[in-house]
Amino acid sequence: MLHLLKHKSYFTVVHFGCSDILEDRNGLHQIYPLNFDTPLAVYCDERTNGGGLTVLMRCSDGSVTLSREWADYKNVFGTLIKEFWAGNEIMHKVTTNGRTCLLRVELRSYDGNFIYVEYSNFPLSLTQIITDYISVDAVSNSTAGDSFSRQNSMMFKTFSRDNDLANYTYTKVYGAPW
Repeated sequence: MLHLLKHKSYFTVVHFGCSDILEDRNGLHQIYPLNFDTPLAVYCDERTNGGGLTVLMRCSDGSVTLSREWADYKNVFGTLIKEFWAGNEIMHKVTTNGRTCLLRVELRSYDGNFIYVEYSNFPLSLTQIITDYISVDAVSNSTAGDSFSRQNSMMFKTFSRDNDLANYTYTKVYGAPW
């Protein structure tokens, strides 16, 4: 959805998300999610699966560790053009804009092959306590396996703050969230 804002004698095109941009190149773009006061810098993937994808996390060489304190996950860390976590606050704004969101997880196997998993209906919603984020039910739409459905309706957690009732603690074992 594109909107034109009139500023004196010129118009500005406002993009609510990467799906509005659809250029030939991947890269950094400014988007204006609904109900957000300022523009967000995000990395858009314009080549995969028809383009228009907002990249929320990238890990490729281990230069950014995911073993972090709870508070670190609220905002972006890393570098948007390399390795990063977009931040739970940004993820919430991008995935609750009135559109159906698809979560696509791409992985590279040890032999160099790329595989992916897609989950439909993936808004990241806030609970009444603004610091607790919840993953909502995500349905797998892929053939590459399913490692995320065990997290359906589980609260976001880190090694320093275990927020769910699960009897396993992957965050402590693997050092990553959820």
